[in-house]
This record gives sequence, structure tokens and C-alpha cells, in this order.
Amino acid sequence: MQTHWLNKKDSDSVIIFFAGWGQSRHYFEQNLTSEKDVLMVCQYENLDFNSIIEAITPYKEKTVIGWSFGVLVASRFMETYSDYNYSIAINGSLKPVDDTEGIPTAIFNGTLQLLSQKSWEKFAFRMIGDRLVYTSFIENNDREIESLKEELAFLGQCESPSKTITFDQVLVSQKDRIFPSDNLMNSWIPKGITPQLIDTHHFPFHHYHTWESIGQLNQTLSL
Repeated sequence: MQTHWLNKKDSDSVIIFFAGWGQSRHYFEQNLTSEKDVLMVCQYENLDFNSIIEAITPYKEKTVIGWSFGVLVASRFMETYSDYNYSIAINGSLKPVDDTEGIPTAIFNGTLQLLSQKSWEKFAFRMIGDRLVYTSFIENNDREIESLKEELAFLGQCESPSKTITFDQVLVSQKDRIFPSDNLMNSWIPKGITPQLIDTHHFPFHHYHTWESIGQLNQTLSL
């Protein structure tokens, strides 16, 4: 996996952002600001968290944010490292490839087997749902198809955490065309978590200007 400091001001607080499949740092680096330090984790090829733990240990306050497949990776990290203060899951589950709690298995397998530049761009548009944001995202994403395929295959075989992991806040997009919102509700409600519904697509980040605003319980999107 890769890590990137999106913001490094020697704050005493850090946000650890576990991104979803296919992401690079560029969009997030250019479009979200923070008074806290922000460490992005992406391009998953293993679940070796040692360098992340070493980087964040000196901070007094630590917030974990997982988005999409990053929710599963964040949960595996939280299983290993418990010294965090707050956690947020966005449009993901602990079973990201699942017919009732995540992406239906047939859709996941089809995406992996037929992945091409054209299908990746189609996926990105369905993920974002906004033409201008999509154009900016594609222009600034530097991932190659083979790298995307390897990452997706790895994420598809990642196991859920072996112990119960809960998040302090769960956001579910009502217009999600990647993770069906009904499946995400199926995933979280039996765990005693009532997700906060947000009126947008799978990729919600263009509605936020700061990382801190994502963590506000009373946050409403400017749609």
C-alpha cells in the first residue's frame, strides 16, 4: 500500500484516510484542506500497517476515516491499532464483496474480469455522478489499468476483521451506484449502528471543503 501526507503542518492531531479502490492523492490534495495533518492510504497490495503506526504514534488525537473498500482496510487497521479517538465509515462495509452487505459478487467479478480503460472511466463516472468533478478526477488520476486490476483483485480477497469492529459514525449515500445503499443499511443496522444518510453519490468529497467537516455529526451537504 502507499501512503501520502496530504497535509503536514506538525499539528498534534492527525486524520488517517483509507481511500477506496483506484485512488491517487491528487484530487484530495488539491480539493480538501485541514488544520490537522492528513495521511492518505491507498493503492492496496498488502495490509502491512507498521509504517502507518510509526507515523501516527506521536499524535495526541487520531481520527480514522475509511471510504468504500477503505472501510474494510480501516477496520483491519483498527483491529491491529486501538489508540484512535474517533472513526468514520463512508459508503463501505466490513463485507465489501457480498450480495446483501456490499457490492454483489457477480458485479464485482465482472468489473475485475472486464477491466479496461473504457470500463474504468465508466466506473469513475458512476462513482462520482457529476460531470465536472469526474473530468477533474480522471485528469488528475495517474493509475494504470494493470495496477488497478491488481489492487481490485487484492481487495476482493481481503478477509473481514476477526473481531467486532464498530465505527463512531457511518455515512451512506442514497444515490450510491457502487455499493447499494440498501446493502449498506443491511450491513450496519444489525451491528447497532444507524447510518447517517447523505443525498449524493458514492464519491461524496466534492461536497466538502475541509476534512474536519466530514466528521461533524450535524454536517449537511451543499447540493
